[in-house]
Amino acid sequence: MSGFSDAVTAALAARGVIVDDDGFHQLDPGFQGDRVVTQAQLDVVNANMGIKRAYSKVFVSWTENFSYTVQRMLSGESADMFSLRVVFYLRLHGFALDFFKIYSKSIEEGRRNAGSQRTLMKVVAVVEAMLGELLEDELLYAEYRRHVDAHIQQGAYEHRWNKKEKKPLTRFTSKLTGKTYHVDDLSRRIAAVLKVGEEPVALDLAGRVAKHLPYLVSSVRAFCGQ
Repeated sequence: MSGFSDAVTAALAARGVIVDDDGFHQLDPGFQGDRVVTQAQLDVVNANMGIKRAYSKVFVSWTENFSYTVQRMLSGESADMFSLRVVFYLRLHGFALDFFKIYSKSIEEGRRNAGSQRTLMKVVAVVEAMLGELLEDELLYAEYRRHVDAHIQQGAYEHRWNKKEKKPLTRFTSKLTGKTYHVDDLSRRIAAVLKVGEEPVALDLAGRVAKHLPYLVSSVRAFCGQ
């Protein structure tokens, strides 16, 4: 058991909570002090522990799938490039947005033990390097493709009417660039990226991020303890 885990176990014991052999939290029947939690609260923590363990496995397989998808795209051997492109943009968007959203507090405030924090920051470094391969307009296009592949319509990219404020809505805020654009400017930027065609764009982007994927897979495995 690590020093960090020892410290956590000791802190829990001081509050009348013990950790059993399977890692689940239970009330200490021999505790004499004032209890600050109930077993019902601990049951919620225990239930989520299984889910969090599953999340780690999903994160690893999800990353490996991203790498495999890029390999298939660049091999030129797939007869279904469309499906590979869908997965590519969904996974790329997930790393660009979901990853940072999930781990934002740990990244900004260092809310992990030293070893875990180091492995997390290695993942961050690889993801940032990978995203750095894309220009601003390419990030906007990748974000747009994610919306196209996940939703039947893309209303956020259209001129809309705000019924409450009784005025037009013509602005779009990108979650990938953090900037706000007029939808007409956004359309021009996306069209400029697409001049060469959807498949050449996807292959170009995949080719640029490919060199980072072996490091991404290994760092995510290390972070998830696999």
